[in-house]
Amino acid sequence: MVTKIVLLLLFIFASMNLHAELEVRNVFITCQKKRSCKDFEKDFAKLIGFYPSYEQIEETIKIFLLREGIEKFSYEIVKYEEKYYLYYHLSPRPTITNLQVVYKPALKLDFSTTALGIQVGDYFDPDVAKKAIQTLKIFLAEHGYLNTNINLRVKIMDKGRASLVYRCDVGKPTILEQLDIIAESNTIRKVIIDRFAQHMRKPFSNQSLRDVITELKTELFSNGYYLVNITSDNEVDDFKGKAIIRVENEQQYAFSFNEKDLIFTRTELLNEIRQFFEKFKKDITPQNIQKIFADMYYKRGYTNIKTDVQSQNYKNKFNENVKLIQVKITENTKAKISEVKFRGNNFYTETQLMTFYEEQEHELSRLKYLDVEYYNIFKETLKKKYITNGFVKIDIQGPNLYEDTKNQKSVVEFQIIEGPRYNIDKIEIIGLKEEERLKAIELMTNKKDQAFNPVGFEEDLLKLTDYVQEQGYYYAAITNLSSDNIVTYNQQLNLVSIRIEMKTGDQLRLRKFILIGNEKTKDDFILAHTYFWKDDIISPSKIKTLQEKISSTGIFTTVIVRPVVNNMFSDKTDILISVVEKNSITMQVAPGFRTDLGMKLSTEVNFANLRGQNENVNFKAQINQRLNFSTLAPERRNEKEFLEYDTQVSYGVPGVAGRDIGYNTSLSVTRKRFFSFDADIRRIGFGMTKEWSQRFYSSLNYQYEEISQYTAVQVDDNGLFRIGSITPSVNYDLRNSRINPTKGAFFGLSCEFATPWLLSRGNDDTTIDFYKLISRNRFYYPIKGGVIAVYIAMGMQKNSADAASIPSIKVFRLTGTDIIRGYDDEEMNLVGLTDASEINVTNAAYMSLYKIEPRFFINDSMMLGVFLDGGRIFVDSWRPLDVRTSTGLSFKYLTPVGSLDFDYGIKLGRRELPGSGQESVGRLHISIGFF
Repeated sequence: MVTKIVLLLLFIFASMNLHAELEVRNVFITCQKKRSCKDFEKDFAKLIGFYPSYEQIEETIKIFLLREGIEKFSYEIVKYEEKYYLYYHLSPRPTITNLQVVYKPALKLDFSTTALGIQVGDYFDPDVAKKAIQTLKIFLAEHGYLNTNINLRVKIMDKGRASLVYRCDVGKPTILEQLDIIAESNTIRKVIIDRFAQHMRKPFSNQSLRDVITELKTELFSNGYYLVNITSDNEVDDFKGKAIIRVENEQQYAFSFNEKDLIFTRTELLNEIRQFFEKFKKDITPQNIQKIFADMYYKRGYTNIKTDVQSQNYKNKFNENVKLIQVKITENTKAKISEVKFRGNNFYTETQLMTFYEEQEHELSRLKYLDVEYYNIFKETLKKKYITNGFVKIDIQGPNLYEDTKNQKSVVEFQIIEGPRYNIDKIEIIGLKEEERLKAIELMTNKKDQAFNPVGFEEDLLKLTDYVQEQGYYYAAITNLSSDNIVTYNQQLNLVSIRIEMKTGDQLRLRKFILIGNEKTKDDFILAHTYFWKDDIISPSKIKTLQEKISSTGIFTTVIVRPVVNNMFSDKTDILISVVEKNSITMQVAPGFRTDLGMKLSTEVNFANLRGQNENVNFKAQINQRLNFSTLAPERRNEKEFLEYDTQVSYGVPGVAGRDIGYNTSLSVTRKRFFSFDADIRRIGFGMTKEWSQRFYSSLNYQYEEISQYTAVQVDDNGLFRIGSITPSVNYDLRNSRINPTKGAFFGLSCEFATPWLLSRGNDDTTIDFYKLISRNRFYYPIKGGVIAVYIAMGMQKNSADAASIPSIKVFRLTGTDIIRGYDDEEMNLVGLTDASEINVTNAAYMSLYKIEPRFFINDSMMLGVFLDGGRIFVDSWRPLDVRTSTGLSFKYLTPVGSLDFDYGIKLGRRELPGSGQESVGRLHISIGFF
């Protein structure tokens, strides 16, 4: 009895100790001589704190030791008076500050050091540096230097800097001295000699030889040597190279067609022949040619073409035989299909099958012509429909084409072999609590006593795993995913049993965050972006959202967020946030040219992440000199030239007063030529933004402007104007991407209020008092291979001042995103025949703009689109559908920061302009990040 009590007390004591938190009181770091530990001290100090177990301390230490830049390390955990102290000895890797490749003797070879896999700024890794030697040797061997000796000199300097110099003793190169051609055709010999001419008596390699042979095959094939085969050898003796070229199947072919009578061009016919013989390497016989064109025409709906193939020989200019193949094609009429039939169907009726058939029908089939391409697509679509309804052994044969002579019809027939339909007998989910199991079954597409849907079952497994993981079982997984028992078929009863075995473990809850890599950024700034706290359940979606929020700050090149595995206390875990910071100071200078601004030079300097709180100071400046005044009012096109400029300095704090509120202020000075006047503008602005959710955010901005207008067409527009305004705005973003969206919508609404109590005042003591309401909305509808983008913008501004007008600089103007493509600045901003800036708006002005643009992906980084734009500015009366329109083509190059757009628009309904004839046909526009 005493023994049992003792054991019980020992168990209770062990359990209490097991769950008692252990404290790491301090961390001490020493570094190898001549190395600095400064970059690591801040990170490793974060190990101070409480841990649920000794194992958790060690697990966390391992995470920190994975930090980039540590070459060697050792550590010791010392316990003193129930406290733990960590002692580290580190050998940090030096940082590469110099990287050179030196050739002896000097060579002019285009080789970038980035190809070595290392670059200036990286930590020095001896293994990576040695691998780069082999990369260099391969590169030099490809240029004929086969005996290069490479010596890597590494110099480790004070403050952990490393200099790497690759000294390449390239030796004597292999020179191509001789070319032996084993070929009978003089034509081929001449092509080969021409191709090798630029390589003779120059450094040469086996790679160079392979490249030339590839070019030769392409050139000879394009010249009618469809079956030619070229092999090569490269012999080297005392650095003298000899290339031996062997040519087989030297027969040259030429084709003639009666292409004027055909639906295909000569180029299309030749390409089909070339592709066939390049792919199958078959003999060029009349039978093969007839097959090529029979297949080609069958895809276009022709089933009764006649192909007459004749051949004869003639001599080319080298007196060599060329086989001329004369092909005469009689197309006859395109095959008309009177009826589409289905046989063997029981589950779907004939009417249902025809409905499926017509849903995605191609144009050729819709016009009742033979359309083999669509028939094959429809077969796969119909097969999927049957499978999703439990017919897992469905087989669809055809299409079979036959003539119904009795009814004089051409019929396409699909033979359907449905097989048995399988229903679900039972669904078992092992490893979940009853409430979670019932919810999981409810989420599944497949239900008991319903038809088994194999396609939907794959989605069910994903939904089930996601659901369980989102309940906090972070590492939950289906254990029998690859097992035969997950789905069992009863062949006799046509029943399916589903058994899903899931291992969940305990719900994962947050203990604390561990931050590493943030040398400049303050911990509290990063932690301000977290939105779950101690003991909160952790799920994959929370981890993903947290990573996106931290990445969206824009100050890190890499952000990794993941739980720290703790096998002993799996219900509590630390979240590791590992970051790599961007350079905090960037500068760029960009000379350029714009048709409206002329020659321009711009510069930008950005100081980011100041004080480790993502505060930033940005300076921008641009000067430009117009080369012509065609975009100004006609009365001003003979005025003297002067430099225009725009300078701005801004300060921003994204994240003051809480994690979702940002603040910014800016100051700018501008001299600019507008359509009807010139102006010097001084602005100061203040603003705040608030992110209410991932989708909804708002801002409030105040701006004070002093505008000095001169050389105006209308004398009343000259003078000093002061405009103080406040602009609240709200935005609701449902797009799947802010950079290159393919679905969703964006809604934006802003209203600028300018009144005397906000310090607004006009010329000659007149009052400035108006508001300007603008709604900009974008919609994206995904389509096959692309997206349809729609942009709708509308605006209204109302003057409230007596005996005064809205300042012309504030009157609506279609510019930037609001342009009508195909129009220049003057054309799209006309009200009647007068530019909007020349009209005194004493009452109200309006703006309407519509754009629709189907876009199609060429590849992952390019899109091609067609567009229809319409828009106009109105004064006093608003006719939203009475707009100027244009249409055109758009090419987009997608980048991580937005798309680079090349748009050419053509005006619809060109107008006659007094004294200058008709408007131009269209215009090219280049922009970044359009809509």
